[in-house]
Amino acid sequence: MPTHCCVPECYDLTETITNKNKRIEELEQEINDINLRLENAQRQIIKLTKKQFVFENLKAKKNTAAFYTGFDNWDVFEAVHN
Repeated sequence: MPTHCCVPECYDLTETITNKNKRIEELEQEINDINLRLENAQRQIIKLTKKQFVFENLKAKKNTAAFYTGFDNWDVFEAVHN
């Protein structure tokens, strides 16, 4: 596509295309920024989930059954309570 055009309609189209291309670049950058924020939020969710004081997290750690339940291991604890 020629960069110089003497017809006013052509100039308008060229300007419109240029503006649309700039907007596309802005939106692509915004998408990249949002994706980075999403990745950071997902990492933080994983990090906070691991810190929760819930049975699944306690069970995943060795030697916590005796401390929290008085039973030797989680299998004994579950057998008694199920």
